[in-house]
Amino acid sequence: MMLCITQSVQDEIVFAISKPNCRLREGKMMEYQKKKNKLRPPRRRAMDLTLDDLNNQRHVTLTTEFDSDTLAKESSSIQHLDFSKNAINEWVWDWNLQNGAIKHNKKWLEIIDDKDHRLIHTIETYLNIIHPDDRNTVISAIERCIADEGPFHCQYRMKTRGNQFILVRDSGDVVERDSDGKPLRVVGAILNITEQIEQERTLRMLAFQDSLTGVFNRGYFYEQVQQRLEQSESNLYCAIISADVDNFKLINDRFGHQSGDNLLCFVGQQLLTLTQRAEDIVARFGADEFVVALFFDRDKQSEHLTSTIAMSETIVANIQDYGLNTHASPDFHLRLGLYHGKIEDSLEFRLHLADIALSHAKRLNAPNCVCYQEWMGERFAIRRELMRCLEQDLSEHFIAYIQPIVDQKQNIVGGEILLRWRNQAGELVPPIKFIDELETMRKLPMVTYWLFQRVISMINQYQWHHLSFSINISPSHFSNTTFMAQLMSLLAQYPEVKNLKMEITETVMFEDVAAIRASMDDLIDHKIQFSLDDFGTGFSSIDHLLQLPITELKIDKSFVGNIEHEQNRSVIELILAMAHNMKLSCVAEGIEQAEQLDYIRALGCEKFQGYYFSRPVPEDEFVALINNQLLS
Repeated sequence: MMLCITQSVQDEIVFAISKPNCRLREGKMMEYQKKKNKLRPPRRRAMDLTLDDLNNQRHVTLTTEFDSDTLAKESSSIQHLDFSKNAINEWVWDWNLQNGAIKHNKKWLEIIDDKDHRLIHTIETYLNIIHPDDRNTVISAIERCIADEGPFHCQYRMKTRGNQFILVRDSGDVVERDSDGKPLRVVGAILNITEQIEQERTLRMLAFQDSLTGVFNRGYFYEQVQQRLEQSESNLYCAIISADVDNFKLINDRFGHQSGDNLLCFVGQQLLTLTQRAEDIVARFGADEFVVALFFDRDKQSEHLTSTIAMSETIVANIQDYGLNTHASPDFHLRLGLYHGKIEDSLEFRLHLADIALSHAKRLNAPNCVCYQEWMGERFAIRRELMRCLEQDLSEHFIAYIQPIVDQKQNIVGGEILLRWRNQAGELVPPIKFIDELETMRKLPMVTYWLFQRVISMINQYQWHHLSFSINISPSHFSNTTFMAQLMSLLAQYPEVKNLKMEITETVMFEDVAAIRASMDDLIDHKIQFSLDDFGTGFSSIDHLLQLPITELKIDKSFVGNIEHEQNRSVIELILAMAHNMKLSCVAEGIEQAEQLDYIRALGCEKFQGYYFSRPVPEDEFVALINNQLLS
């Protein structure tokens, strides 16, 4: 664009329309005020402007002539931007860094609320419609671009008509520089990504939401809880509740999968009532497995936990009242295990301990939420290591110890076989610390069968057919058809072994006595005898005792150890008298002093067992004891 000035001094002015002054050729500034303008005939493509010179009180007439090529270029600029918008569905902008003007295509009017429908604005107009929280980020990105640090890319919120914010993605770069490399123009495009982000968010929710119950799934739970644990302050802690439905498979089998699905949806909705904060999350981890993450203020820990446990009890009760729980439905329950611990605990660790608490709740058939305690973790560690050992050769991890049983002359006449477990650290673990775990895991019959194999092998190897050996048996062994079949097959292979005994406790009286009696009869046919252990400590009756083929009673060590008390002496005398009347032999357990031995032996007890004679010993030491006895 060429500008000429007509006046008496014939000064030529470089003129900028956007500024209220102009500079004379010699560098002087002239303030002006537009007076009038007049378009010349079309051929000249010029315009006369009359301005008032405010400094010298004179009129200045400007004749603005346009080069035809320049005019064509300027007039086609907006058309080009419109074409770009139609082609790429973006709002294109062109920023002139010299005069600050930003040109837009017509689609720009879809964004900005401009009553004059102008397509040229300033940078201030552009910045004013950017969300205040995003504005500095956008400015920094543009400044880096102008400073020749490469194209800029921004995602921010922009205000549209009606003060509504949309999410846009803005990209731009310098497209024109002067001879010195100074940027002159920046061109870019804005894309409305609001709908796209909403769709992505919807898809994300679908990806992270359990389609059946509507609660979140495992993936979302891990992502969100992990993030919140990392970002949470030290005064915030997280409790994890692990939950599942006992006997859920039976519900599906009896009532169909639709009924099972309805129950799961009900459980999910019930667990949602535990959530109190926006951070709290309920997720479905498996078929009938749910996990809840609850975030609490540390200074209100006790209050929140008490409230959570109370609410969980209500949930358990509601599940019990669910429509399926009728006399015709399986016995199903919602079990809950809770862990609340240190803020630095990892998510995996929290889930692990909550699962341990849940396992304990299921084991106890607990009617309410069970909170994790340290001893539960110790038992779980034992359980996990036992599982590892059971997958390998049992002889590498289990050892048969023998505690001698002597007659009235203190000659060894047999022994009680006691199991020992060598853990990963090489330590020998007594049965009191792992037998219950084996029982819970339903692996005790498998280990007991191995113990029978080991004892029979020792009997044949050392020719101990004159000795009697007993092994402890729980009621679960009799109902384990695999164990019973394997044991009878083993006994059939060694008919020469005739002095094996099974020690049972009075708890067998609370089982199906008729079924157990039938199994005992089958074992008697294979030369097995039965001894009733810990007699006098339970609730068995003489009637029950008569129903079972018992040949021996073992007087519990609790009576023997307190033999100085008259009441305990009376019990021992009563047991011995009853046993003799029933033609049963007796073994007194827990003999540790000569006085105990002398007193009970005088009452006619036939056999004795205890530390007074020997502690439980491994195979080689028991062999030595037998050999020494033979030599003497």
